Amino acid sequence: MKKIYIPLLILAVLLVWSYTIPNKVDTSPLTIGVSVPLSGDAAGLGEFLQNVSNMAIEKINSEGGVHGRMISPIYEDDACSPAKSVSAVRKLISVDAVKAIVISTCSGAVVPTVSIATENKVLLVSGVATSPTLTNSSPLFARTVPSDTSQGVALAEYAITKGFKNVSIIFENTDYPTSIQEAFVNTYSKSAGTVSLESFVPGTTDFRSILAKAKSTNPDALFLIPGSPAVADRLTNDFAKLNWNVPLLGGDIYSSNSEVVKKYKTVVEGMAIAEQRTGPDTPAYIEFRNAYKQRYGKDLLYESRAQAQYDLWFILRDGLEKFGEDPEKIASWMRTIKDYQGFAGGITIGANGDAIGGHTVKVLRNGKAEVY
Repeated sequence: MKKIYIPLLILAVLLVWSYTIPNKVDTSPLTIGVSVPLSGDAAGLGEFLQNVSNMAIEKINSEGGVHGRMISPIYEDDACSPAKSVSAVRKLISVDAVKAIVISTCSGAVVPTVSIATENKVLLVSGVATSPTLTNSSPLFARTVPSDTSQGVALAEYAITKGFKNVSIIFENTDYPTSIQEAFVNTYSKSAGTVSLESFVPGTTDFRSILAKAKSTNPDALFLIPGSPAVADRLTNDFAKLNWNVPLLGGDIYSSNSEVVKKYKTVVEGMAIAEQRTGPDTPAYIEFRNAYKQRYGKDLLYESRAQAQYDLWFILRDGLEKFGEDPEKIASWMRTIKDYQGFAGGITIGANGDAIGGHTVKVLRNGKAEVY
């Protein structure tokens, strides 16, 4: 009988021991891929987005990360190039084995990566890519910004109310500027006059002939849609040399606090733009904006995009806390987010993966944007 009780005693001891020894907590780094343009014409935009991301990640990690795991970003430079973006995403998936990628680059560089992420069941999220092509593009893609469609529509409605009968559009032949142009034309041409289009390829450095063609149409307004700050600088510089007094419309690269607007303040005076709505100047956001300037020695650019990018990291953190590294569950949950309170003042993401919201028409006056 004693031989029967000994194994039972050992089993009891083992059970007690298993309940009293604490479970090992996973404190390994939580790697997140980030594809961002750090070279080429969009490098300035990419640097700004990387800075915002780093500040958001540092804040999250200072608050304990994700259940004690610190977020560790792996940055890849995609140069705003579709081919390089595809390579970056493939590398992050196959080599770094990430389950989520924050794709902070031009829309045209995002579009071809969606199918790759989806095939590999990797979450793809963005705070900057605004092309309507991305709307409902995959159940594993979501963004904290609205589609460019509302930007083009808002400026078309502005042009109509101003009585412009002939608008000339100069746009970069990439996804983001083309989307704005198409949305503008679709709305404007239904109830207004004519549109003349002049496109240019990425990397263009001399815009004199393109501007001359646009001027020859004698438009009531000129709509400039470059795809990056560097291209906007070159285009605006050549426009300034024409001494052409024509009402201007601009894509949101001409944001009120962008470097190109500061540099060419008198040239773009009176330009109408349509910006994604920004959140309020809360004490937390003011502190962040001031900290950014102190840390990097420059003003925070493109504030609506900065807010969307910053908030995206906290939304991603919350998803990781709720569902672990399960891309499908996080993506599905993101489509249920309503009025998420962050710097953007409340983000709601629809069933199509887009942030619900629109663009506000503003007019540049003395380097500042005034609501029209």
